[in-house]
Amino acid sequence: MKKKITIILILGIIGLMYINSRYGSLKVIGGVIERNTYIETVKDMSNENSNVEDGNLILVNRKNELDKDYVPNHLKVPNIRFYSTVSNEEMQMKGDAGDALKKLFEKSEQEGIILYALSGYRSYATQKELYKNSIKTNGKGYTYNYVAKAGKSEHQSGLAMDITNSKKSTGFEYTKEGIWLKDNAYKFGFIIRYGKGKEEITGYNYEPWHVRYVGTQNSEKIYSKDITLEEFLKS
Repeated sequence: MKKKITIILILGIIGLMYINSRYGSLKVIGGVIERNTYIETVKDMSNENSNVEDGNLILVNRKNELDKDYVPNHLKVPNIRFYSTVSNEEMQMKGDAGDALKKLFEKSEQEGIILYALSGYRSYATQKELYKNSIKTNGKGYTYNYVAKAGKSEHQSGLAMDITNSKKSTGFEYTKEGIWLKDNAYKFGFIIRYGKGKEEITGYNYEPWHVRYVGTQNSEKIYSKDITLEEFLKS
C-alpha cells in the first residue's frame, strides 16, 4: 500500500514539473498576472476539421471564414504579462506566435515599456457570445466596425493578440506603449492588422492594439510598404 502511494506521489510530482516546464505558471498581482501559481493545462489541439490552410499567412476577414470546428495547432500560454481579466482560453496563442510575442514583451520591458496581453485565442463559440454581448452593450454600429462575427475573427486563428497598458487606455494609439508597439511590432513578426485609413480594405476600423503574427520576413515587408495583409497577399 505504501509503495503504491509513493509511486502515485512521484507521478504527481513529475506531472507538475512537466506542466510548469511546458506551460508555466501564473499569479495575479494587482492587475497583472505573473508566472508563479499553476493554471489549467492547455493541450495541443489539431485542426483536422479546418477548411483553410493552417499557416502564418492565413487570411481571416469578413469574406474569408474559419470553420466553426477550426482549432489551431499547438496552442499554448506564452510567458508574458497578462491583464487580470483575461480568461484562460484567451491567454493562448499558436506556438511560434506566442514565442515571438514573448520576445516582443521582453524587448519592450528592456526599453521601459510595460505591455499587457489582453485577448489572444478565442474559440468560435466564445466569439459568437462576444459578438452577441457587444450588440447588447454597444449597439450594432460599433459592433460591426470593431467586433468580428464568429468564424470571421483572427483571434480564432491563434495568431492575434490584443495588447494594452496598465491603465487599459482607450486612447492606446497615443500612449507611449501604443507608439512603441506600432514602431516595433514588425521586428518580431507582427503587424498592426487593422491600420488607420485602411478600413475599406480590412473591413474594420483602426485598432492600434490588435497585432497579428505573420513571421518576420513578411512583417518587415508589410511594415516598410505600409500595406495590409490583404494587399500583401495580392502582391
